[in-house]
Amino acid sequence: MNKRLTITGFILAMSVLYLVFLLTLAKPPEPTRRLIVKSDIFTEGGYLKSPIPVALHFYADWCRSCREEAPAVDAATREWDGKLKFIKVNVDLDDWSLAGAFGIHSIPSIVMLNPYSKAIVVHRGLLDAYELHEFIVNSLNLPATE
Repeated sequence: MNKRLTITGFILAMSVLYLVFLLTLAKPPEPTRRLIVKSDIFTEGGYLKSPIPVALHFYADWCRSCREEAPAVDAATREWDGKLKFIKVNVDLDDWSLAGAFGIHSIPSIVMLNPYSKAIVVHRGLLDAYELHEFIVNSLNLPATE
């Protein structure tokens, strides 16, 4: 009887420790953010609101490739600050029609919009920091930063 009680207590203690471990792995809730909608990016006439080029980064929290690409996008956001505006579009949370408007069927994808031309350049798939930099330079014909 005493041995059975010890084993039961051990199993109960291990279960509690496992639950505590799982709870510590849970991500804290994201800060409340406003959803991205088409009217944030375009006027009613369909023109880009931004005076500088815009990069729409389509991603999802569950997407492994998106998580791998995130540091490169964050670095590019800092590198091109003032010359290019990055907007992250979560395909699960934001206006789904944005992805449809640009024919986005896979993530991660980046759409480059230039206010001075009708040209829209889309890249589907994972980019590392160097590839993203080259994509920006080539698609928008911007001067490379040092």
